[in-house]
Amino acid sequence: MYKGIDISNYQTNVDYSRVKNSGIQAAYLKASEGITYKDKMMATHYQGLKAQGILVGFYHFFRARSVENAIDQANFFVETIKGYNVDLKYACDVETTEGLDKNLLSSCVRTFIDRVKELTGIECIVYTGSYFSKNNLTDLLKGTQLWLAHYTNGTPSWNTNIWDTWSGWQYTSSGSVSGIFGPVDMDQFKEDLLTGRTTPPVNPNPPMGQVSGANAVVKNDWFYGRTANGDIEPGRIVDIGDRMKVIDVSYSKQLDLVEYPVPGGTRQTYIRNVVANIGYLNAPIYVSGFRQVYDRFSGANIGSVNSENVIVLEDLGNGRLNVVYSTDKGTWTKSGVITR
Repeated sequence: MYKGIDISNYQTNVDYSRVKNSGIQAAYLKASEGITYKDKMMATHYQGLKAQGILVGFYHFFRARSVENAIDQANFFVETIKGYNVDLKYACDVETTEGLDKNLLSSCVRTFIDRVKELTGIECIVYTGSYFSKNNLTDLLKGTQLWLAHYTNGTPSWNTNIWDTWSGWQYTSSGSVSGIFGPVDMDQFKEDLLTGRTTPPVNPNPPMGQVSGANAVVKNDWFYGRTANGDIEPGRIVDIGDRMKVIDVSYSKQLDLVEYPVPGGTRQTYIRNVVANIGYLNAPIYVSGFRQVYDRFSGANIGSVNSENVIVLEDLGNGRLNVVYSTDKGTWTKSGVITR
């Protein structure tokens, strides 16, 4: 069990070292609300708490309108938190019906949390009150985890038709924590709220790394980092404006192996080969005649180019060029090594 708090823009001028010394181990931070509001203290709270080694998660205040709007809210939440590593699963804060009946409201909440998981690879839990859960939510939410708000000195209660137990319990809204002025929401968090991807304390303002030999820049939209199989790697974002090095472009999977900047250094990941969002820095060159193409890593023959434009990704020396070229799948959809 972790001693926790949840805070937002209502808590300012926080002394995070005193918060740590008071015994706080975990904290949820408000990130967003609806489809337009971003909490102005989110980044400050995140950096301050992470620097102290406190486990951090984000929540979104949900204002249901429709299933379509729930998707829009999930997209907005994920956009707001992109690039931030988290230790706790995401949370959907459900406190208002916005005039919807319990079935439609529950469907909207379910849509939101499923969409967040789809986009990030990280589970999203439900925060709600004891009374609210019993009167406004249905078993459409079975299989989710509960962060319960019930202010009592006794045993908390909730809608047991949906949840057998709770994973988080907000037991008061009037707690006191050294380093935070005014009342604070206090919580108990169980270990099953951890993402399993806990990161160490971070430097609050680490410099961004620079990619040596960068040959492309991200434009128009950001990318999720992915595995070689195309699965999203939670917390890995290749952002708009990042100067990166495209190392390999898979013809079969249309995934690009790239090196990109992160605070304090660089990292490799795979991204979708969305050519419209990849601006190659090297101008195309014309290769005359017939050239065999070889896989950069195995050396196997993987095709040929014949009197066409290519982009040089890297000069490998000894007359060998790592290039990206066009195929039946479109422009710049395969890479390999040719000789000059």
